[in-house]
Amino acid sequence: METGLKVCLIHVVAAILASIASAALSLGWLSFFGENMVFASLIGLVVLYVVGQLCERIFGKEEVGGFRRWLSDGIIPFGLVWFVVWTLLFNYLGPF
Repeated sequence: METGLKVCLIHVVAAILASIASAALSLGWLSFFGENMVFASLIGLVVLYVVGQLCERIFGKEEVGGFRRWLSDGIIPFGLVWFVVWTLLFNYLGPF
């Protein structure tokens, strides 16, 4: 499998997990934070950074290809999947 595809798949799986955590925070399931959208957003950014560093260490800096390639293989898929799944979970599981 190509390195770009592996990086993309790792970011998509991490985005789904981060969106579940973000939905839990934004819905107030974690009582020590309350309903906090700011922390929910920060979880996504922190997970994105950690997964990017992890991919860089696993595959090597040269294979990942720098920021421009990380943007297309990691940041955009992560952001898209994270936001869509978070929105669906928030609206589906919300207190409406």
